[in-house]
Amino acid sequence: MEASDLKNNLLSHFKKVLVYLKWNIDDDFKTMVSKSHFLVKFKYLKKTFIFRYARFSEKQIQRQVIAYDLLKSFAPKIYYFDDFCLIEEYIKGEVFTLKTKNDLWQKLGLLLAEIHENKGFGFGLLTTSKKSKYSNLIDSMKIYFNNFSLIYEQNILSKKEISKLESFLFNPPKSSDNSSKICHGDFWLQNIIYSEKALKIQLIDWEHILSNYREYDFVPFCRLEDERAIEITKILKKSYGHDLNQDLINYFIIIRTVSRYIHHRENKQKIDKLNYDLLRYRKYFS
Repeated sequence: MEASDLKNNLLSHFKKVLVYLKWNIDDDFKTMVSKSHFLVKFKYLKKTFIFRYARFSEKQIQRQVIAYDLLKSFAPKIYYFDDFCLIEEYIKGEVFTLKTKNDLWQKLGLLLAEIHENKGFGFGLLTTSKKSKYSNLIDSMKIYFNNFSLIYEQNILSKKEISKLESFLFNPPKSSDNSSKICHGDFWLQNIIYSEKALKIQLIDWEHILSNYREYDFVPFCRLEDERAIEITKILKKSYGHDLNQDLINYFIIIRTVSRYIHHRENKQKIDKLNYDLLRYRKYFS
């Protein structure tokens, strides 16, 4: 479906939902596009809301609802949902950046530790609030192993190195405590918001909520070379307060890199970036 058609569907569905809820709003609303949703920001009774319409799958909505069901203290409040969309509270505040003050990064480490106190249910994306698709880590990652043919085509690794890469991915390091946790799944700057008024940090965009080892949520920051990102990662780990296996974090970093080849195979610029990253991470498996 073309983007214009999706946007028309969004507005049509948005109006139907408002009629169903008997919410009368004016026309002063704002439409936005993210990589996975069409969004409408609007006000009702002096409160601001976000209407999310899934671009790809109803499972995007299901997992956001699951996150709110499991983690009400950490996820935006949901007021309505169906197979295609949801309405949630708008989290007003400052999006985290690498320039965010260290004391807030310390608080974020504590918050992540609280989230990870929730025991996981197997491995992989959550399918219900008490179930994920796979019983073990390897099975949850096998879908990404089909990308080896694309890596061969790049001619950046020798056959021996690719063999070592395959062996590494089929033999993941052990986690620090060997039990799965509920993870955000996309623990990155644009999904972390601090409200100075409420003195509270909240996470948004829970569509990738999954059950995995605690190390998984540290990948986005650990993969950066920037000096400030390295400093932030140290602060996060220290305030987090639990042992972490850096070898397993490195494993997840490589998994994420390998998984992206299939999505970007027609985009030379992105493939070149993946090749650069894979060569940079070669030290982890060779």
